[in-house]
Amino acid sequence: MSLTANHPIQLPAIVWQNSHLSASAKLLYGEIAYLCREEGYCPLSYTYFAERHYVTYKTVKAWLAQLEEVGLIRMRYHASGQQRLLYLESNKEDSIKNQLTVPFT
Repeated sequence: MSLTANHPIQLPAIVWQNSHLSASAKLLYGEIAYLCREEGYCPLSYTYFAERHYVTYKTVKAWLAQLEEVGLIRMRYHASGQQRLLYLESNKEDSIKNQLTVPFT
């Protein structure tokens, strides 16, 4: 994973309207969702996220705890037991229904 990746972040309403999440946790969710788009999961690397967001390991851990607490992600070990993976937990159908549409004029 490159630290210089340039990709869009899309947040479903279930995320950006959640008052229990910090703004930074919401942005982290958007990045996780982007990284999970192909396989349905992404490797959990506290170092990657900490360097990318210019914060500490402890801060990333707190943001992930917020996301897990509200049921948006889950962290599990890979079958090999060597690496933790992040999975999205939100129902895709609900997320699609709650997308904000902005009319272009």
